[in-house]
Amino acid sequence: TYVNLTYKLIASHRWASAFCQGKSDVFLFIDDDYDFNAKNVLNYLNNLTKSDRRQLLSGPLIIWGRVIRPFEDASLNRWAVTQYEVPWSQYPPYASGAATFVGADVLTELVVAEAYTRFLWVDDVFMGFAVAKLPHLLFHSLKGFYLESTNNQKALIAHSPHIFSLDW
Repeated sequence: TYVNLTYKLIASHRWASAFCQGKSDVFLFIDDDYDFNAKNVLNYLNNLTKSDRRQLLSGPLIIWGRVIRPFEDASLNRWAVTQYEVPWSQYPPYASGAATFVGADVLTELVVAEAYTRFLWVDDVFMGFAVAKLPHLLFHSLKGFYLESTNNQKALIAHSPHIFSLDW
């Protein structure tokens, strides 16, 4: 269920922070129905300084997304949250959970912030609330992300993995 995705997100962040620190400057958290072009991702990351990689927080950015309420729109009910869960009409900025790059330094802070963030079953929004507790951190829009298939040879991440088959 979608509720479990937040637990998976928290556990993934904690595990990477505990067991992978010092082994990588940046981590990619990606949904299992997305794929990435390794060559393009490496080019993207190698064009950043080590410091920028360690401070990276990037994904498909959603700025002040509207909170969907139960029975507001039947086609969107699976994403509906109650007034009790989120009392505001808009979410803080967040990166779509489909794929997020998190720098090693950011991850350490994020794990602590998540421990003090009220649980929300919408995992990407939960992460947005945690990041909002760290005002010096900002999400950056990830260029090269596609929700659907594309012929763009510079694509980093896409929902339809067959676009990368030529590179394999």
